[in-house]
Amino acid sequence: MKNTEEKVVAVIMVGGPTKGTRFRPLSFNTPKPLFPLAGQAMVHHPISACKSIPNLVRIFLVGFHEEREFALYVSSISSELNIPVRYLKEDKPHGSAGGLYYFKDLIMEDNPSHIVLLNCDVCCSFPLPQMLDAHRSYGGMGTLLVIKVSAESASEFGELVADPVTKELLHYTEKPETFVSDLINCGVYIFTPEIFDVIQDIHTNCEDRVNLHTLSSFEALRLTTKTSPKDFVRLDQDILSPLAGKKQLYTYETMDFWEQIKTPAMSLKCSALYLAQFRHTSPGLLASSNGAKNPTVVGDVYIHPSAKVHPTAKIGPNVSISANVRVAAGVRLMDCIILDDAEIQENAFVMFAIVGWKSSLGKWSRGDGDYKTKLGITILGEAVTVEDEVVVDVVNYIDFDHFDDDLMMLYHHNGNLAPQIRLLSNDDDKIDNVCVYLMYSDQCYYVVYVNVLNEILIKACRLISFSSQQDLQERLEELYQVYIAGIKVEVNKHSFELDYQSGSKSTDQTREVLDRDAPI
Repeated sequence: MKNTEEKVVAVIMVGGPTKGTRFRPLSFNTPKPLFPLAGQAMVHHPISACKSIPNLVRIFLVGFHEEREFALYVSSISSELNIPVRYLKEDKPHGSAGGLYYFKDLIMEDNPSHIVLLNCDVCCSFPLPQMLDAHRSYGGMGTLLVIKVSAESASEFGELVADPVTKELLHYTEKPETFVSDLINCGVYIFTPEIFDVIQDIHTNCEDRVNLHTLSSFEALRLTTKTSPKDFVRLDQDILSPLAGKKQLYTYETMDFWEQIKTPAMSLKCSALYLAQFRHTSPGLLASSNGAKNPTVVGDVYIHPSAKVHPTAKIGPNVSISANVRVAAGVRLMDCIILDDAEIQENAFVMFAIVGWKSSLGKWSRGDGDYKTKLGITILGEAVTVEDEVVVDVVNYIDFDHFDDDLMMLYHHNGNLAPQIRLLSNDDDKIDNVCVYLMYSDQCYYVVYVNVLNEILIKACRLISFSSQQDLQERLEELYQVYIAGIKVEVNKHSFELDYQSGSKSTDQTREVLDRDAPI
């Protein structure tokens, strides 16, 4: 039976600007946890789920974003839910468990009997009350939310083995090289305060267990530079793996949806999942076609009350329209997120796309993609202008083995070419994660190849003249074929002069194609 005097505290890990680089360019304008999914900030969904926990007394957000970036949101959500929400800024990254321990005194201030720990970039139904009931029945120190996935994708996560009867965690390994199990860790936990004793023991004995080869490059850098090893504790490798099979950790399996929100493409998918969940949890948030002044709504759609949508527009399914958006007559929106103050002009079409803050899509223009077939999505960054009758399409870009969340972005900013792309170096790195950008500036189109891991600009070509969309398509395909054949063109970041390097095709053939494209 539940003890009505038991108190519960929730802690949501929100990371910081030095992580989540795969979420660019969207994270350039707003912290990733505050990016809207289904009309609500990403972190709002786990916070709302915590509201359903019996005897919840406080919610903490832990990360290393600047406090000013969360001040307004924390104040607003605290008033909305009538639950104290506080942001705690780490002085430096301490690891997933170390960050919890760093704020031990504040977390334990209310003397809670249980601590709910969540990751902000997890998208699921968050069955926290049911999970808490199961945790109490197990009698252990901690309970993990788990889910079954395909054997092919399991290795991307923490794989685990659990007793089918008792649900005890028997074995845990983070991103194994060989298949262990199709049961994975969802990044949602419930612990008793004894977790702090375990972390303290790791602090005391950490010198004997630190192995830089098992850390991520980011964690290894921190351990070998500014962060002392004793301050850095990882929940998965340092706690879950050693305690597996010792009758201290248990599992609760969810049969509902679950995803990780690592890239903009995944944010679009997760927005759709949350919109579908609103049908059962918050139907009042979904738009409808009722009324002569309302647009035609198909499926799950969120429209902010301040947005102005013309009655002749057709919206949905899976569309989220943010504050002060203007949607003109004849517009068709499907599977997209339209951010604050954006404008979609007459008869434009948007599908599998994110239209950024204060951006404008011209009349009869089109922006689309398809994350379901791994073609990627279209992203318009902040204050992007797409002229009338322009097609922004992501069917033409390179997909490499280790990068399947490709993006194509169209930028237009004061006549300059994509100032959001930072040219960090000209190192002759191996290019195995390449994204193709189609850019429009000074009434010209440019094709730009960028290494998404280190943001090095690899190649830039100007498309000189084309008489139709089909002509543009043929020109783009020609350029892609050259690159796929192994041609690598380095760009000098100061003069933007092209230096040619031969690939598997002949140098003459390479120059024949590239010479027709004036360098930027």
